[in-house]
This record gives sequence, C-alpha cells and structure tokens, in this order.
Amino acid sequence: MKSLMCWMQARYVAHGYGLAVVVAAAVASAGCTAVASLTMSPTVLPKASSVAATTPGAVSYQPGMCLNNTQDGAVCKDCCDALDTDADGRKTCRDACAVHDFAQNTSFITITVKSTQGPTGDYSACTLTGSQSTCKVCCDSSNTIENGDRRFCRDACNLMTDDRAAGQAPANQKPPAQKPAGASILSPVAGTYQFTEGPVADAQGNITFSDITAGRIYRWATSGHVSVFVSGLQSPNGLALTHEGVLVACEGGAGRLVTIDAQGNVMPLIASYNGKRFNAPNDLWIDAQGGIYFTDPVYQATLVQDGEYVYYLSPDHGQVTRVISDMVRPNGIVGTSDGKTLYVADHGAGKTYAYTITSAGVLAEKRLFAANGSDGMTLDKSGHVYLTTGNTVLVYDVAGQLIRTIPVPEPPTNVEFGGVDGNTLFITARSSVYTMTQ
Repeated sequence: MKSLMCWMQARYVAHGYGLAVVVAAAVASAGCTAVASLTMSPTVLPKASSVAATTPGAVSYQPGMCLNNTQDGAVCKDCCDALDTDADGRKTCRDACAVHDFAQNTSFITITVKSTQGPTGDYSACTLTGSQSTCKVCCDSSNTIENGDRRFCRDACNLMTDDRAAGQAPANQKPPAQKPAGASILSPVAGTYQFTEGPVADAQGNITFSDITAGRIYRWATSGHVSVFVSGLQSPNGLALTHEGVLVACEGGAGRLVTIDAQGNVMPLIASYNGKRFNAPNDLWIDAQGGIYFTDPVYQATLVQDGEYVYYLSPDHGQVTRVISDMVRPNGIVGTSDGKTLYVADHGAGKTYAYTITSAGVLAEKRLFAANGSDGMTLDKSGHVYLTTGNTVLVYDVAGQLIRTIPVPEPPTNVEFGGVDGNTLFITARSSVYTMTQ
C-alpha cells in the first residue's frame, strides 16, 4: 500500500515523439524511492544474433531492446543504463543510441530505471554549465549520474533555464560559473541538415561533408558559405580526398565507393568483393600510395557479405583485399601522417584498436588503443586521436590516455580539422555541424 501511495502522490507524465515517459518522484514524507519507468507497448525483439552480448561478462546486454523500441535518444540511453549488465555493456548500448535512426521505430517495451538521487538530487555540476543544451549533455555523459537520475538531471536543466530567463538564480544553486579563458566554444554552421557525416578538409581548409538522409554532399568554404556540391546519392557517408584532390565517397546505400570530380560527376570506383556487393561502406582513409582502407558495417542496411569487415583497395584500384575480419562492427578509421599506424574503431564492441602498417594493405600488431568505440575519428597535428561517442568527442594522446572531453549538443558522428589555419575542429552531429574554437 505504501509503494502504491508513493506512486500516486508523486508521478507526472511527459509526452514526446509519441512516447509516454512516466517518472515517479521521491516523496520525502512517505519515505519513497524514486523510480523512472519508460513505458512502451510490447514488441518482438530483433533476432538474437543482432542483440547478442559483445562485452565480456555482460549478463543481458541487449542494445536492440533499447534501440528498436524507443523513438527518443535520451530515453534510449536511460534504457541502456537500466540493463542488467556491466558498465562497458551499458556504455556500448548508449553509443549505439547515438547513431540509430529512431524514426523507423514503431513499437515499444517497458524498462524500469532505478534512481538514487531523485528529483531533488545534487545536479549542480551540470546545471552550472551555463545553457540548457550543455547541461543536458552533461547529464547524459556524467560519470557520477546513473540510471533514472539522468532524466531528473535533464529536468533540472529545464528548470535552470526557465529561472535564468526570468532573471533569477536557480533554486538551491550557486551562481553559474564563468567560462574560463581558453574554454571550448561550439558554433553551429549555417544550414538545415538531416544526418551529417564524413567531413574532409582540402588544402585550403574548405570542408566537404555529407548528409546521409538527404543524399547530398555539401561544401563549406573558409568564407563561411555553405553550398550543395552534389545530390541524388544513396546514403553518402565517409569522404576522403586523393592526393590529386579527387573526392572519394562511401555511398553506403549503393554498397560501393565512388569518385566525384570537381564538376560533381559521380563515377563508380569499387562495388563488390568475391562477386557480392559490399554491405554499406561507411568510412575510409587513403594512404600515401593512394590505397584506400574502408570499413563496411551494417546499421540500417542488409547484410550482404558474410560479415562486417575492413577492406583495402590497391592504389591502382585493381584489387580489393579484406584486411580485418575479427571485429563486431568496424566504423571510424584513420591513419597517421607517417603511414605507420592505422586506427580502427570497433563500434559494435565499444573499442578502438591500433595496427602497425607493415606495407600497403598489410596490418600487424593489433592492440587495444581505447576502451571506447567511435563513429568517426581524426588526428590533430600532435597525433592526438579524436573519437566520437555518445554526446562527446573524446581526445586521446598517442599512448591511449584520455586527455580531454568535449561535450556536444547532439550525438557527434565524425570530426575533421579545417579552416584557414587548419586548427578549427569541425564536428558533424546529426542535424548540425559545429566548429570549435579555443
């Protein structure tokens, strides 16, 4: 009876994207425990092979349960946090939320999410960040806020913003901390986009990037002007420039790599391996000889090959070789400027590995670089590796030590340095593109 009274005294319903999110707040007078229940109608889960555990020790890691049964990225992350599995498994699930197309989902399940702090918990570390969007990113990426409290934290962000708009300080909160000199500032690039990816810089610092859902490739000029470079493609994704300045694109929807000349003419480059088309080429890197390493995972596509692999296309484009065959779902890929090391993210396993390139298309000495997967990645002039995961860009030094975390308002998909001086970080993030200055 007590628990029923707690529920009836303290619940409220928030509707979004057709999904009812019911949050039961703690009632101090009744001694209740806060619980967030993500309420969805029953559905049939994906086949076991698509939701099998990829993290050692996982008890019931089923990202498909969270991905395919919600229509909201934040709710998907709450679902991941509620899974009965280890921290790596839950993190991998949250990373998967960041790249999932929720518009395709129609049926729902129910997940109970425990809360330890409740609606009145101390969320000051996030509410002092200065803006509603940044505050919510903090809630989702915090190492100290778990499970159902992430939603309470986001609700606190809303209250914080409303109070400030009225010229008042948030209740029970200190005045907002001033942004220190040299702190990162993200600025959106003008334009309306659906799902941005694959940024690549040319020699002048101009950035070319793709919009997967729109089937377009855009060009951002150093003047700040953005224009459509080519349209009518089938889910264009990762982009790279040859040493001659020819654009190479992963046309995932067509299962191939294509080249695009300066006039926007599209020509097939490679479309099959062992007589079958590729699954959905995702990302690529071109070595000094002109050979192309590219990943071929399956997200919204259909598995055509007998697995998800990494390939190498020879410099003369006459031979394609499968070079990595032991990953769950390879995605982001980049090589060092000296051509000695290749980084590849196993997005499905939530890991990023480094390989020694012994010769063109030949890899050796696989080693774990970071215990995080990534959608896309890049390197800066110091050789630091930038990974995109969750709602952050993670920066690692050459030894694989995390040295910086950059919160992003939307889940980032890929990163690249460009601009006149080559020091501006461009972050593609779903429906936006951001630039970062110091």
